[in-house]
Amino acid sequence: MSFQLIRSEIVENEEGKFKKYILDEDKLSKLIDEAGSRKTEIAVLAIAGAFRTGKSFLLSVIYNYLDKLSNGKDPWEDEVFSINDGFKFRRGQDPETEGIYCSNKIFTIPAKTDSGKLSVILLDTEGAFDHRSTMQDNATIFSLSTFYSSMQLANVVRQIQSTDIANLQMFTEVGKLAIDGNIQRKPFQDFIFLIRDYEHDDENGFDEGQKMLDKIDSESARVVNKEATPNVRDVFQTFRACCLPHPGKIVTKKKFTGDLNECDEDFVKTMKGLLQEIFARLQPKTNTNGDLMSVKDIANYFRAYAEIFAGDTIPKTGNIIDVSAMCHYQGQLAASKKDLEDILEEHFNIKEIRSYEEVHERQIKCTRIYNELNQKRRFLNHLVYAKKFWEETANVFDEKMKEKIINYQLEHDKKLSEEEKAKMKQEIEESKQAAVKRQEEFKAEIKAMRDEIEKERQNSREMQEKLEREKKENEAKDEREKLKEKIEEQKKYEERELREAQMKAIEKQQKTLERLERRDKRGFWKRLWNLN
Repeated sequence: MSFQLIRSEIVENEEGKFKKYILDEDKLSKLIDEAGSRKTEIAVLAIAGAFRTGKSFLLSVIYNYLDKLSNGKDPWEDEVFSINDGFKFRRGQDPETEGIYCSNKIFTIPAKTDSGKLSVILLDTEGAFDHRSTMQDNATIFSLSTFYSSMQLANVVRQIQSTDIANLQMFTEVGKLAIDGNIQRKPFQDFIFLIRDYEHDDENGFDEGQKMLDKIDSESARVVNKEATPNVRDVFQTFRACCLPHPGKIVTKKKFTGDLNECDEDFVKTMKGLLQEIFARLQPKTNTNGDLMSVKDIANYFRAYAEIFAGDTIPKTGNIIDVSAMCHYQGQLAASKKDLEDILEEHFNIKEIRSYEEVHERQIKCTRIYNELNQKRRFLNHLVYAKKFWEETANVFDEKMKEKIINYQLEHDKKLSEEEKAKMKQEIEESKQAAVKRQEEFKAEIKAMRDEIEKERQNSREMQEKLEREKKENEAKDEREKLKEKIEEQKKYEERELREAQMKAIEKQQKTLERLERRDKRGFWKRLWNLN
């Protein structure tokens, strides 16, 4: 079964009514709590597309496929493959899904990962382009689905139209906002166009889908949005298509029992190939920096992005980068704390320590190991969260170390003589001095790292300013060239006008002379007549 993870409400502000999307915190927390402390990698598979194109039907097939697979069964061994459990779907034209629905369980299946397993969450989204939704609503749902997922499926009917590519380009424009200018990485992972009810060839599946994408690429010069496909591929690490035939008229009838085997044979065959390909290629969810995410990390992602997309406008670039950095920071901090627990458990077992000299030695060793692990972590070039991380980990380390030393004191104080206590006091003082020195060195390392990051940011700003100057110079040069051309055209125009004026003056003078000549001739004959 599934539950509504994000619901929609109609709210009103000064500019009018708009649809607000709200995360159900209680249901999300319940799902995460049930997942427990799984140490497997986790993936999120989402589907989006126009309304009434069979998204929920397809996701119900995937739901039941995973349910069987996670229980160690061959999904196709039973005579009946029921899809009645999972995501609710219906016949007819009325949409079924509103907002975003989530599978009520996290499936764990065999996979080629470090743990040998992969946990999977399924997401179903409300249909786009119906009479009740605006382009803003469609963009919000698609953006949330894409930010949440490690594989995004997109339903289209019969073929990929230029409008499908254009809409996809518009929806994924927000994805580019998540890219920090200093990171050359595509923010989203896998994308698959599902061409439903495909009927133009006997062939189906991914090979036929790739032919369609290749055709779009080859004809892109004749398409209005000819740069759409490259732009979309700029934000997805893999971009593929798969053709699915119609499941058959049976699914439109009331007598359909929900058994997948009642569908057309070609559909079932292609569906099997699609599922095999999806779960052979499905990757664990990573953040925009490429780091693996835990179940709790994904829950934080859900909360953060649901909040930032809850307004009546698409979020600004800075806001999305901040949210990406914040989620990444939370995940890195949690991982760092876990690393510290493992380090202390292995290298600072108080039952094995025999003296305060050994306490000091182990303290230095733990500090070195912990700092080496933390220095390998990346922070999207976000200075605020990088600084916050180092400050927080320093505080956590000091607290844990104090706790360990106090426990050591309590464990050994009963066995110490007066002389040993005096020696211990001296050792504690020396340990404190060493700790102060270590803290100063730690602060120096943080300052050096901060200066280096600031230098990189300054270089980036200078490069950006240089590019802006060059752009303005080129624009000014173009303006000068255009002005020069206009002056030349004006000069030619004036010369042409002058020549025409001269010609008119000469013609006028000529006519005047001819008129005078005719008048003189008439006077001559008149005088001659009078003489006679």
